Amino acid sequence: MYLCFILSFATSLPFVFVEMSTLLFLPLLFVLSQSIPVVFRALYDVLHVATDATQSDMDLAFTRLGGMKAAPEDARKAYGVLSDEAQRASYDLYGDGIPPQVDHHWHIHLRYNFDDVWQLPEFGGSNFDVFVLGRGRSWWVKAFERSDSAEVTQSILLWNKVAKATKGIARVGILDCGPHRELCERLEVPFRTEPVVFLWIFNGMVNVYRGSLTVGALVSYTMQHQPHSVQGIMDYASPPANPSVSSGPWFVILTNPQCLRCVPRLAEFQKASVLLTSLVQFGHVQCSESYLQSNHLLEEDRGLLSGNAQSSLCKRFQNTAKFPHFLWFPKGLAGQDEEYVGVALGSALADFGTSFLPHTTNLLTTYEEYIAAVLEATHPVFAVYAMATGSYHYAELIATELKKLSLLLKPDNVEAVFINCDQEALTTKACAYVGFHGYPRLFLFHGASRRDVGKTEFLGDWFAHEIAEWIRSTISKRTRGD
Repeated sequence: MYLCFILSFATSLPFVFVEMSTLLFLPLLFVLSQSIPVVFRALYDVLHVATDATQSDMDLAFTRLGGMKAAPEDARKAYGVLSDEAQRASYDLYGDGIPPQVDHHWHIHLRYNFDDVWQLPEFGGSNFDVFVLGRGRSWWVKAFERSDSAEVTQSILLWNKVAKATKGIARVGILDCGPHRELCERLEVPFRTEPVVFLWIFNGMVNVYRGSLTVGALVSYTMQHQPHSVQGIMDYASPPANPSVSSGPWFVILTNPQCLRCVPRLAEFQKASVLLTSLVQFGHVQCSESYLQSNHLLEEDRGLLSGNAQSSLCKRFQNTAKFPHFLWFPKGLAGQDEEYVGVALGSALADFGTSFLPHTTNLLTTYEEYIAAVLEATHPVFAVYAMATGSYHYAELIATELKKLSLLLKPDNVEAVFINCDQEALTTKACAYVGFHGYPRLFLFHGASRRDVGKTEFLGDWFAHEIAEWIRSTISKRTRGD
């Protein structure tokens, strides 16, 4: 099933068909099919308990398997992980595949061309106020006075995981108050009395975070304190009257009050809504009226949900242990739906939705195409230089983000193109022209209908919305003559 999905995704990209043999893409398809995540429930199956099992349920199950003295090794491992709140939360989100650690940076999957944790204020430079405190900016910052303190060292793993978990939603950084006392004092960081301080910064407002230091808790806090586009829906059979709201693709999550993991899953769903802002609409159906009284329900959802939320849709799913459910409506809420059964991470949900979107990204495979589409273009062109069949993870990520970018830039008359540096004709000319050496490089060509057309390199994070914002800002500055 997953391989068919990948094949469908791959064949939905126009550049697959441009003078490219199917054989060249088989390695890429193999890698992608091997990387499709599954629902993390293996440890629960070892104990023969449901994924929403209580601690008492697991204690009883473990005792039946022989307890610490007689239970099999895999059962002892499963019980050890699931009995620890922090480990269970991490397992529910990421499974038990621990990613390698390199120089204190965790690499679950590559999304950026920068390290995941920003060292502040160096990256911000003299523009710290704009870079970190600017309008619309979301940051988690770990501040400290002594980098060698035990508390700082112990939080390295957590902070790098948070950086991975909030990719594309919020940036994560560290601030050494030793050499930057004036900045920390201005931000009112209590670094003199606390060895490590965790700050949440949004729209220039700085708050000291005092909550639970687990990945799940920090992700949930992130989504509760910045905008997302998940709408409360009473009944999918009665979509909003506004055609612009009810038509087009929708992603819907169904939750249940007895579902322990619905809260972190909802946070991941909200992350996906941010990653697909203005491209896909997101809805939230509460399958029990009593859930409206839950402290976990976001305030912005309370006013949207009233009356009986037990719609005909909810009645399709009676097993509490299997909540939440994710449903994809490609043609609006009144159309047919299919259930998403992949891993419940925001990036995975967003990638799934993206695979169904139309786009106008062009793959260039000859130098003649490159001259016409880039060097002689009279309009701005955003060009990605990369190997379509070489660095598999780069090709996959960039193809996904370019697909979204092409739709976001459509009103701006900016074309998105992919220069395939696998092709010898492009490698020795077009790709060499920008200094391509295997690692993807991204440029905005400003469009001047001449060979010495000006270009600006994009050095930010590989997310469509950030790229689109940068492109619009760059074009606006050139128009003003800045």
